[in-house]
Amino acid sequence: MTSFWKIATGDSGQDWLVFFELGCIGIGWLPNEDYRRFRDEPAVLSALERAHGKGTPGYGSGAARIVYRFANEIEIGDVIVASAGYSRALGIGTVESEYLPPDATRNPLLRDQTTHRHHARIVDWVIKEPVDVPSRLFARQTLTSLSEEKIAAIRQAYTDAYPDDEEIASQLVRLLDPGRSPITPEASDVADVQPERVATTTYRILRDTALARSVKMMHNYECQICGETIVLSDDSRYAEAHHMRPLGNPHDGPDTIGNILCLCPNHHAECDLGAIILSYSSLRHVDGHAVSKRYIEYHNRRIYRNPSRQSRGG
Repeated sequence: MTSFWKIATGDSGQDWLVFFELGCIGIGWLPNEDYRRFRDEPAVLSALERAHGKGTPGYGSGAARIVYRFANEIEIGDVIVASAGYSRALGIGTVESEYLPPDATRNPLLRDQTTHRHHARIVDWVIKEPVDVPSRLFARQTLTSLSEEKIAAIRQAYTDAYPDDEEIASQLVRLLDPGRSPITPEASDVADVQPERVATTTYRILRDTALARSVKMMHNYECQICGETIVLSDDSRYAEAHHMRPLGNPHDGPDTIGNILCLCPNHHAECDLGAIILSYSSLRHVDGHAVSKRYIEYHNRRIYRNPSRQSRGG
């Protein structure tokens, strides 16, 4: 189910222009950190207290909560409402990337000098017109989730402000319907490689996308669980790419690098069939491939279905 979020762009909306032009959102706490290293909110709070001192306003548990949610709880396909102050919406968009640390090459804010908010998420700003909403609809916090009641109020405000704009009306239905399915970026394998069906006890779909091939090359075709590879007769290596949150219905997982593992066929089948638990600390990691803990948790919660089995590191 899609989640709805409000991101503050300052009391006067001073950061909206850069967010709009670069197609993103951002926050600024701990500018030299990679939020992915924080395992929970207390870890974030400890880092904030080391940097700014215990009890410093603006750097306490509320800030830790925002940092953790920005990096771990926002999902690709979620809806973002950019706000200015308590009562003005500036635009609405959909999240198109995982969390991007300040030094990530894909980070739109990498070289920006107009804002201090360089921890980013890529956003497709679908509705770009501003609107006044009911008084104090938005909380002061930089990032908050939005209830169905607040979403309904935002939708009504746009309908009242732009009654003859058919495009906005259509986008409001697409974006703000509480029962909508997530808008997931199309997997890159749709155009370049047709999925191959392999007969086993069930049918598993092997997707070899361009991004998947890149991940396998990073790992030299060695399984991230067991370290094994298959050497073919021509001395080339073989491995398979596994999307922890599967592509397509009903999971609608993204074809992003954080959602992909390089696995041997045995461990790929075990993951597909929900036979093993995944463990971030036991996986083999290489530079350039940041495995998302969020998708590991998704696998363990939604795919794994044999609690009698022990974790095997994947």
